[in-house]
Amino acid sequence: MPPSAGSEDPFDRLSPDQDDSATGVRVWLTTPPGALVRMRKGTFLDLDVALRITSTAGLRSQFPAGTRLRIVLDFREAVGYNTGARQLLGSWGVDERDRIAKLTIVTPPSPVFRMGLATLMLSLHTAGVDCELVESLSSHFSRREVAPRRSGPL
Repeated sequence: MPPSAGSEDPFDRLSPDQDDSATGVRVWLTTPPGALVRMRKGTFLDLDVALRITSTAGLRSQFPAGTRLRIVLDFREAVGYNTGARQLLGSWGVDERDRIAKLTIVTPPSPVFRMGLATLMLSLHTAGVDCELVESLSSHFSRREVAPRRSGPL
């Protein structure tokens, strides 16, 4: 079934604001304030990748002080993860919870990876992070909950 009007991925047409070829992490600034962090196809979520993702906290300098950010972690193209990386993402989420307006994680096709992310989300939710696990961002795009913000590289 073709996507409905307005639900196409607007980020597909744009170069990322930051592209780390060593880790496979690409970052786009978004409206509302925040970031879409997307893994390249075949990326394995290890500690290096998790550290790169958590360093997006530096993107706060791109928005007015005190702005709570909408973070989207898109793992659809990732192929796996290790427990240390998941734990690092969990610690980051808890540490940043007062700065995160909402955290959305887009799940990969792997059931084991999806289960690990569900565990991560449960711990983040328990810690007070507004978070959700989704299979697709199409409804977010159609409702304009996440859109690109063009302002130059990070």
